[in-house]
Amino acid sequence: MIYAFVIGHHLSWKQIPIDSYKIGIDRGAFLALKHRIALNEAVGDWDSCTKEEQQLILSSVPRVISLNSHKDDTDTMHAYREHQHEKDARFLLLGSIQGRRIEHFYANLELVCTDSRVEMIDKDTRIFLLDHDMSIPREEGRYISFFALGEGATISLHGFAYNLDHYHLIPAGPVSAVSNEFRSPLGEVNIHQGKLLCFISKSDARSSTHAIMNTHR
Repeated sequence: MIYAFVIGHHLSWKQIPIDSYKIGIDRGAFLALKHRIALNEAVGDWDSCTKEEQQLILSSVPRVISLNSHKDDTDTMHAYREHQHEKDARFLLLGSIQGRRIEHFYANLELVCTDSRVEMIDKDTRIFLLDHDMSIPREEGRYISFFALGEGATISLHGFAYNLDHYHLIPAGPVSAVSNEFRSPLGEVNIHQGKLLCFISKSDARSSTHAIMNTHR
């Protein structure tokens, strides 16, 4: 089951898989309804919604979880924990990369770093944890960056502008794997040891285009 969390507005609504279980997170629920996206669930303390927007959510969504604004986790984390133990679950955090509340972006990024089933996606960028070899189609984006987690990762890259062979990437080390570009129809990533945080960007700000969501399983 794919759980699509609608968090913000910086996304293409076509990125939401049709057959997914759709969850609106706080004002993301209102934005989804505004774009005629039927939700299965809504979660939030509604601090970013007007009373009229909250009423629309309450009257339009079959399952609504209203949270106290004084709580020990974020709205997104609460929704994730509601479903994290379900078999074969995957989680797409949509529109969660941009926003004025940068601390919420970082909280979501930490979730990606701890669970390979979680991805962050918006119009321009896809972020996910990579702990296995992977072939990435060039049409996914223009730029690709890798950041090592933990004690570091040993990787090989083929089909990119800057290829690597058994390179040991460390956190806060040389940026040898940042802003690479595709040169072949498929970019090959081999992880010999460790885990990576992967960013795929469609384009720079001067020529932004809509992202096409692809799975990495």
